[in-house]
Amino acid sequence: MKKITLLVALMVCFSWSAIAQTQNVTFSVDMNNYSGTFTTVNINGIFNGWCGACNPLADSDGDGVWEVTLPLNANDSTEYKFTIDGWIGQENLTPGSSCTKTVGPYTNRFIAWSGDTTLPTVCYESCASCAPVSMGDSVNVTFSVNAALVTTDAAGLFLAGGGTFGNPGDNPMADPDGDDVWEITVRLPKGMTTYYTFTNGNCPSWGCKENIAGLPCADPNNFNDRFLSGAWSDTTVLACFQACESDGTCPSPNPQINVTFQVDMNGQTVDPAGMFIGGSFEGWNGTTAMTDSDADGIWETTLMLDGGTQIEWKYLNGGWTGAEVFDSTHADCTLTTGSYINRVATLSSSDTTLPIFIFNSCDITVSTKPVFTQDELFNIIPTLVDDKALVTFKHEIAYNDKQLQIVNTMGQVVFSKALGQTPQYQLNTSNLSNGIYFVVVQAKGFAQTERIMIQH
Repeated sequence: MKKITLLVALMVCFSWSAIAQTQNVTFSVDMNNYSGTFTTVNINGIFNGWCGACNPLADSDGDGVWEVTLPLNANDSTEYKFTIDGWIGQENLTPGSSCTKTVGPYTNRFIAWSGDTTLPTVCYESCASCAPVSMGDSVNVTFSVNAALVTTDAAGLFLAGGGTFGNPGDNPMADPDGDDVWEITVRLPKGMTTYYTFTNGNCPSWGCKENIAGLPCADPNNFNDRFLSGAWSDTTVLACFQACESDGTCPSPNPQINVTFQVDMNGQTVDPAGMFIGGSFEGWNGTTAMTDSDADGIWETTLMLDGGTQIEWKYLNGGWTGAEVFDSTHADCTLTTGSYINRVATLSSSDTTLPIFIFNSCDITVSTKPVFTQDELFNIIPTLVDDKALVTFKHEIAYNDKQLQIVNTMGQVVFSKALGQTPQYQLNTSNLSNGIYFVVVQAKGFAQTERIMIQH
């Protein structure tokens, strides 16, 4: 009997302890000064794993103040922020303000509590309560965007994002005079700061959002959106869709050029599906097919791309499962971004034929004819070059006509010279920039490539 009584007592004690582990904390946010459109306000924090839409707030009386009460760990603290429709929009909080905590690039609200707590109602994106906004406390902000660089969607352009202007389609812009400059005027509180972006069409997936990643007007910590630093009087913001010009003009469109890609698959077993390219210029789909019409092992294709731009790509043997694999030893012809290592080239403004790269290598092939491998055509001393290097030709071609070229890692011929019957030639590299180059010699239907490093 004593054992049973003790067990019941322990169960009661355990149950009371478990109940006492949580306390009710009520959060509320005033959305009356928020100028964007939304369906629901959410709260996201450490306590819910920043889960998105799992903790919605409610505005049951329609007064613009949204609130929620959550059972949280007793006598604890947490970081959190209010968000719009899950993570469609989020608060942009000022680092160092009284209610925030900044860790690395993240600035969130921070609170500590003891016992059941009802927190003061705060204004969205503020540590204080909302001051009533009258027409005298707000200004007209006109957003004007030039669409000269894109083919405008039939639905037109839209102002969106930033936690203020909602989703694509919420804020349509107008072009009444048909000059492809689109405008919208919104009323904002004086000095209000906000992120924003433009979309070309009404796309729920955000696929039509302008891509300004890497440009100075994009904030990489907020979805590469633009930022409005605050207006204290009626203001017009001038922009170019897909560019950072701020005077209402757009840069000259990049010329369309033909770019020929080539890859040497000799020595590889080509998948029955053939060869493909996956690259930044085709959305990394990997469906751009290549051909080898003369069955010489060199696969190629020609695409029309924007000249003057940087491209990344890989050659795919049968598809992405047969993609080239690069590491730090391939730095000569690749670009590393995070965990991705791809081939890279900066295109000129005229038609370009990229070098015939050997699959999975930075080495290039200059001819489909046999290449001497045991008894080379030439050697270079030194291969680490300052201003000069000596090329010595072997007997097979020393007294035959030959062509010598220097090619950079982008496949551009930076030097070319026809050589007659000479056993040696002194290269002058003083006018070439530091870096990796390929010396290519062709003679008697044969070819050989050697790599040099120029370091002044």
